[in-house]
Amino acid sequence: MTSNMPSSSKRNTRDSARKPRTIVLCFDGTSNEYGTKNTNVVKFYSLLKKDNQADQICYYQPGIGTYFQPGVVSPILHWGAAALDIAIAWYLSQHVLDGYKFLMQNYEVGDKVCLIGFSRGAYTARALAGMLHKIGLLSKDNDAQLPFAYKLYKSELEDSVSIAAGFKRTFCRPVPIEFIGVWDTVASVGLLTRRTLPFVTNNTAIRTFRHALALDERRAKFRASYYQHTAPQLAGDVQRPSTWAKPSMLRRATTNLLQSFSDVDEGMPGVDGSRPSFWQRISQERQVTLRRRPVRQPTIVETPEDVPTTNVREVWFAGGHADIGGGVASDTDEYSLADIPLRWMVHEAMRAQCGILFDSKALARLGIPTRNIFKSRPASSSGHSHPHVTLDDYLPPRRRAATSPTQERPHLDAPSSTHSVFASSESDDHATMDEPLVQAAKQPISDQLREHKSWWLLELIPTKFMWQSSDNNWITEWSMHLGAGRGIPDRNGDPPIFHQTVRVRMQDPELKYLPRALPKSGKYKWNDE
Repeated sequence: MTSNMPSSSKRNTRDSARKPRTIVLCFDGTSNEYGTKNTNVVKFYSLLKKDNQADQICYYQPGIGTYFQPGVVSPILHWGAAALDIAIAWYLSQHVLDGYKFLMQNYEVGDKVCLIGFSRGAYTARALAGMLHKIGLLSKDNDAQLPFAYKLYKSELEDSVSIAAGFKRTFCRPVPIEFIGVWDTVASVGLLTRRTLPFVTNNTAIRTFRHALALDERRAKFRASYYQHTAPQLAGDVQRPSTWAKPSMLRRATTNLLQSFSDVDEGMPGVDGSRPSFWQRISQERQVTLRRRPVRQPTIVETPEDVPTTNVREVWFAGGHADIGGGVASDTDEYSLADIPLRWMVHEAMRAQCGILFDSKALARLGIPTRNIFKSRPASSSGHSHPHVTLDDYLPPRRRAATSPTQERPHLDAPSSTHSVFASSESDDHATMDEPLVQAAKQPISDQLREHKSWWLLELIPTKFMWQSSDNNWITEWSMHLGAGRGIPDRNGDPPIFHQTVRVRMQDPELKYLPRALPKSGKYKWNDE
């Protein structure tokens, strides 16, 4: 007996009956690939279930790109291409498009897309999400449209927003991003020049965004790229989708040089009324601001009722850049600082219920517990929030003397009764934390400025930075970084979140640890797993 049902109806019925899958794309940092010192991206990928592609399909992109077809060019040219990619992110577009093409070939309506990344791989993941937000996803095998789609995505022309919207409706499918989990996204994806892409710092297509940040990274070219919160805008106030201005490297260098050696008005008066020289100012100040101007964060304008809410949490951990994303400690080491943000990210993915499927045996092999991760602890036994305590209350006695009594000391924001996920006890945290986590928190920090002096060459080059003030205004400044700690922004008065293991490290009398990055307000919250 033959069926009278049209073939298109059969296909639609088949598609509607298909179980949605989870698609996980993992992007490693610059020059990182599988080895004996693997990053958290590799370790996260190793934890994923890969035995049934009907439920979950996984993709891993190493930080070593495929710059030429094998056998076409000599190894010297291949090495040169890799060096160029590291220096100026020459192949950033290729990294983004490789992930985009994987989604083109595998995504079907209803699938959950999750993106994972570290360092420049984190930037790549966020850029891919930005391209999906602005352009959408082209149909399978429609590669001929890729060059134009990417060109339209990164366009800074004022009419690019409306053109992109039309292109998205005509050729593409909307793809929401279920989860983005990244370790220490860097604002400078190239060591020598800055290459940026739209909608990396803010993207309303993302449902859940988790970001692990390094408290002790000091290098100028490793400034963190935070999730930005845009200021409210009037309807019809269309802004350019670019986040950064892109003057040429030569023009930037010339501008800095001229401003640095310009007339004496650039210098601050000395005690005797004289103006210090350029080099004297370098020795007197850790950062010399050469130019500062407020700018507005560009965005696609949406009315308030159209804007979905992204669940954002950015948590600070003890350690440098590679201590957060991994790649410094050997896989054979029993404990590592990178174990802490890896474990946190796995738990956050589970709590978000984003659809990521983990292999229970792999979790056990890496010692990542899965019990009670949804259980929140009470804020305090009395039901009231703790008062603010000074930094000295969390420092060993020998370290307290280092804080000048004539200066206002920063405060640590005690946990609030309205946030049950934060630590509540002012006693020793060792009692509420398992031993592997305590031991990992006490491991050595990787400070690249101490271990590799050549990094200091980049600290002496004036660099352009942008940061968002508490009132959502954007500030641009040129400065010599000189190994300064990171600045931690306060989001509309909401203090930054420190992981509980930071407090464990600060309380250890032998480590004498104080984070390099301290917010001006001096207030913190504690994230308690």
